[in-house]
Amino acid sequence: MKNRLRALVTWSGLPNVITLTRLVAIPIIATVLSVWGQTAGPVLNAFVALVYLIAALSDLLDGHLARAYGHESNLGRFLDPLADKLLVASAMIMLIPLGRVPAWVAFLVVAREISVTALRAIAMEKNLVIAASPQGKRKTLAQNIAMFCLLWNGELIWADTVAVGEVILYVALFVTYWSAYLYFRDFFMAAKLLRGEAKSESLSETVLNANTVISTEQNQEITINPTLNDNRQDGLINNPKDPPNPKTLEG
Repeated sequence: MKNRLRALVTWSGLPNVITLTRLVAIPIIATVLSVWGQTAGPVLNAFVALVYLIAALSDLLDGHLARAYGHESNLGRFLDPLADKLLVASAMIMLIPLGRVPAWVAFLVVAREISVTALRAIAMEKNLVIAASPQGKRKTLAQNIAMFCLLWNGELIWADTVAVGEVILYVALFVTYWSAYLYFRDFFMAAKLLRGEAKSESLSETVLNANTVISTEQNQEITINPTLNDNRQDGLINNPKDPPNPKTLEG
């Protein structure tokens, strides 16, 4: 049974499909808030908040399916955080005219998300994959809780969700920029290893004897593996006979 499910998940690309369906929530939320945002009652506010919550929780489902059935891919690692960013940014921007999110907070969050997305694109060109880090996941969690509370816009379990959402929003802003710092720091460390600047001496030439020096590029391909949880020491030269693998950088 599990093999059939694995084959189905692999054939359909189900984790990536779920990731893409998360984007369907964006026009629904944007339409409701733009048309009825100022006059929406408790029922409509609850509807929008629940749509957002379901979309946010789908992030757990696609990640579980990808890991459980071995369907993790570079495309999924790129699309998953991108869908999260678009969902949060769209809800945050639509809440600005309603007075629930300060414009400067939304600007800082969107600017950070664009910067990290650009960093991921640059990393992919260098055959590095920046996977979601624990700090990045905490950032997403805090943002989702804040957006849910602000979209609910009423009392929930005897608490004013707007007041709670505003506090969590500022906490999320701090975690947002802390995780961005970690992403950029680890990217430049890995890029430095790839350029060979972390080694004590250049690997571009190899002395074959006292009188002959040839470039190693004529004989083998040298790659630097920056994987942080590799059981080998960072910066170790891979065996040229090893099959090439994309390097994964955990922020």
